Amino acid sequence: MYYYFAPMEGITGYHFRNIHHELFPGTHKYFTPFRVACQDIGFRKKELEDLLPEHNAGVPVVPQILSNDAEAFLVAVRQLQDLGYQEINLNLGCPSGTVISKFRGSGFLSVPSELDAFLDRVFSETAARISIKTRIGLELSDSFEDLMAIYEKYPLSELIVHPRYGREGYRGSPHMESYRTAYDRWELPLCYNGDITTLQDLDRLLEAYPETDAVMVGRGCVTNPALIRTFENGTFLTLPEFQVYESRLMECYCSILSGDRHILFRMKELWNYFICLFPDSRKQMKVLRKSQTCSEFRDAVQRLYRECPFDPSLGFKP
Repeated sequence: MYYYFAPMEGITGYHFRNIHHELFPGTHKYFTPFRVACQDIGFRKKELEDLLPEHNAGVPVVPQILSNDAEAFLVAVRQLQDLGYQEINLNLGCPSGTVISKFRGSGFLSVPSELDAFLDRVFSETAARISIKTRIGLELSDSFEDLMAIYEKYPLSELIVHPRYGREGYRGSPHMESYRTAYDRWELPLCYNGDITTLQDLDRLLEAYPETDAVMVGRGCVTNPALIRTFENGTFLTLPEFQVYESRLMECYCSILSGDRHILFRMKELWNYFICLFPDSRKQMKVLRKSQTCSEFRDAVQRLYRECPFDPSLGFKP
């Protein structure tokens, strides 16, 4: 079984990946937050910052591209190959309204004939290993079987299925009958993505779909940085480990971001996930969210550690 860290925009950039991989090794692939491929130039300099090999030394990274333009995608693929990347992932899953409106991400799934033509051009002109992360359609009326018929025509290195429709965002429960469709007919490597946040979630998935090749986890791994280790050998995160991890992230953002406001924005966003490991912490979290300086924030975190129980068996809850 392989375990992947899903991309999360604004969170899982290379600073975050480096710290996580150093303290909690074992993740088989980290997928980068998507980068938009531009015709003729591929990636802009700023977007390449997260992908530079020197920023990802020793970390198993897979770049993710958002595109519905085969020419731009191919330019980006060549650029990434020049940087040494062996696999590139196409994002057909992003549910953001602004992405959908441009027929990218899960929006591209609403025009299957154009998606088919895109893939035909891509696989005709590159031998690069291309994987796809997909939703099961954009609208509830869309047919995932029709999408599967398109995917089966091409030599994908891997198919990653998040069994929700794009319009659903992250609401409701995954449509496991659609994952069953992929599971029963897909002959190449298959990865499941969606609402795996605890060991119990993984056990239920593998009981029903034991030949799943890989699992991709996003919010669960942000909440619990040792979750993949727990999946591998049953060893749970300890509070001292978590404290070192949280402190390292804070130190990192203090060194690369300017001003308490920007640092606290990043750390408070992370604590929206971390807090799931600390039951009965509503009062302490309220103080943390209200902190205006880094000093106040650190004091609030220490108070939370002192006053709240820690339970690493808990997972992310929206």
